[in-house]
Amino acid sequence: MEENTISLNVFSSFIFLTNVGLAYYYNYTLYLIIFLLLFTTSVTHHYYQTFTTNIIDKITVLLVVSYGFYIFINKCLNNSLLLKDYICILAVILTFLSTIYLYCYGYIYNEYCFCQNLIEQEYYHGFMHCMASLGHHIIMLM
Repeated sequence: MEENTISLNVFSSFIFLTNVGLAYYYNYTLYLIIFLLLFTTSVTHHYYQTFTTNIIDKITVLLVVSYGFYIFINKCLNNSLLLKDYICILAVILTFLSTIYLYCYGYIYNEYCFCQNLIEQEYYHGFMHCMASLGHHIIMLM
């Protein structure tokens, strides 16, 4: 990528603001705070791309995943599940697995988010942002 080019992932990070809005609407205060933090660290990391911003962003991702898992498990255990809930559970699992596949499998085999083509790499990473955002939307809406 050229020196003056802003990463596509700076822009794809804005998808996390939709999670902030939904968390606000449904009064998930901690989710709102963590997603605001994720938006901030994601934009910062994808703009500056330093080791430190990468670590901080990964820690924030871990917070979002952990809290999302906590909410997800509580909703699954505390509700009498209907067919729509099973569909939501399947959707959450599929969006989670797709992000793991794009990132972890891609890292191991130098594909998707880690392929040699930098433009393609950014598209996959942006798609991963969208899948993660969608999964957390579904968790809040369950």
